[in-house]
Amino acid sequence: MNLDNQARAAYKQSPSSAVYFVVLASYAYYCQYESLLSDDVFDKMTKLILDKNIRHSKLSHLITDDDLRAGSLFRLRATDYPDFIIDQAEKILRGASNYVVQELE
Repeated sequence: MNLDNQARAAYKQSPSSAVYFVVLASYAYYCQYESLLSDDVFDKMTKLILDKNIRHSKLSHLITDDDLRAGSLFRLRATDYPDFIIDQAEKILRGASNYVVQELE
């Protein structure tokens, strides 16, 4: 499932949702070997987060500026991701459409 359109729409409503989608997509890609965002959207979101200093109350502690500059959260282990990210990613990967963008600020 590709979430590019949902990620773009959520970002327009709340810039902090970019952090949510980057962490969610990173977990899916590096831990479940599935892509939720295109490389282009993922890269643009990491750049926006870095350039605009966007923060998310539950997720920003996971991401460093070096991660954002590299455009990758490869250094995170599966156990580093919060349970709600793992749960959401697994629901989406199973085809559920009732996921919730956490904490639109």
